[in-house]
Amino acid sequence: MSDLDRQIEQLKRCEPLKESEVKALCLKAMEILVEESNVQRVDAPVTICGDIHGQFYDMKELFKVGGDCPKTNYLFLGDFVDRGFYSVETFLLLLALKVSFFSYLEILRLLFSSMFLLTSVSLGPVRGTLGFFTVFLCLSSSSFVLFI
Repeated sequence: MSDLDRQIEQLKRCEPLKESEVKALCLKAMEILVEESNVQRVDAPVTICGDIHGQFYDMKELFKVGGDCPKTNYLFLGDFVDRGFYSVETFLLLLALKVSFFSYLEILRLLFSSMFLLTSVSLGPVRGTLGFFTVFLCLSSSSFVLFI
């Protein structure tokens, strides 16, 4: 089992990663995200999800009902953090899945996925972690999705 697979399993149990693992995950995600176009091809069928708001267990239910990546294509429309108790775990799981299954999972930053919210939400031990906020900035706020 690779480190990334272990981290995904750990995050699926809502267990925190070490700060060094968060940094490495953020750096890898940034490498992928900065190379993506503002027009993303999404193969149908696709499950479209929005407004997760840090509701970790609701997101897990989405994967339970819809199927895990890469069996199911997903498009997450933003609003990943702010209301739920597990905002960091929710976003990190999405990032880890994006890194592992980048062709099957798209994540977009929309209206409420802003630096204001990221800096005002209680992010616990990863507040200020190099890369966490920068990764969020790599998510395009003006992406278009091309359904094929």
